[in-house]
Amino acid sequence: MIHPTITPNILDHYLRKPEDQEIVVGTLLGTIDGSQIDIHSSFAVPQYFDKEQKDLIIDSEYMQKMLKFYRKVNPKEGLLGMYISSKKLDEHGL
Repeated sequence: MIHPTITPNILDHYLRKPEDQEIVVGTLLGTIDGSQIDIHSSFAVPQYFDKEQKDLIIDSEYMQKMLKFYRKVNPKEGLLGMYISSKKLDEHGL
C-alpha cells in the first residue's frame, strides 16, 4: 500500500526544483510485514552531477541524517527504496 500523500509529495518535489535541475531524487520509507509493503512517507535528497555531467552524486550524508531523524519519530519505518523523477528516460532517469 502506498500512503495517499506519497505521490503528491514526489510531484511537489519535482515541480519545485530549480529550472536548471533536470532530476529529483528521494527516499521511500515504510514497513514490511510478510508480503505486505506499506510506504508511509518520503523525503527529498539533494543531488548533483559530477564535473563531466556523467554521474549523479547523491548527498548520502544528508540522507543518513534524515533517516536517523525519521527513525526517532517512527522507529518501525525503514528505507524501502528511492525514487528518481525526470522528464527524460536515460541512465539517470530510469
